[in-house]
This record gives sequence, C-alpha cells and structure tokens, in this order.
Amino acid sequence: MSLIVLALALLLLKSQPDFDICDQHARSEVETIPLYETFSTQFKKVIKNKNLIVLAIISGQAQGVQSALVTVIGDISIRDHYPLSAAYMFGSLFIAGGIAGAIIIGN
Repeated sequence: MSLIVLALALLLLKSQPDFDICDQHARSEVETIPLYETFSTQFKKVIKNKNLIVLAIISGQAQGVQSALVTVIGDISIRDHYPLSAAYMFGSLFIAGGIAGAIIIGN
C-alpha cells in the first residue's frame, strides 16, 4: 500500500516552477502576495493548487490506515492468543517503527 501511495505521489507531484529562483528577471515576474486578502480568496487559491490537494489526500489515507491499525491492534493480539501486555509492545513497536521510517525517509 505504501509503495502504491509513493508511486502516485511521485507521478502526480512532479510539476516544477517555470523559472529559476536565482534569476532576477524571473523574481520580478512572480506574483506578489497582497498584504491583506480575504479568507475566501486565499481559500480559492489553496483549492486550485493541485499538489496541495494530492498531498492532503495521500496524508489523509496514511493517517487513516495508521489509525485503523492502532485501533484494532489489541483485538488482533487477543485473537492470536497473545497476552494483553504484548498489545502494548506491538503498539510501542508500531510507534518506534514510524519514527525510524520517518527519519530514514526524511534524510
């Protein structure tokens, strides 16, 4: 499941800016953000950003899978005849694995 989500993210989040950040001429053409904008105009800009929408969907799915696994980990351990103390160990290993994976992927 993770590999599928990662592949979709790589395919859908591939758009790059059309200019070089270091180019002075391109900096002057970048849209300047007004100091005060209403919430509705800012919200419309956010909704039109395709990369942000894809990122929200992917992170929402990942959070949903994580929440579902954490919720049923006690039931799974009891069903497979592990003691309840093992459910705590599974939960802590789940959290430690998430932290380790975030460190590995983040670097």
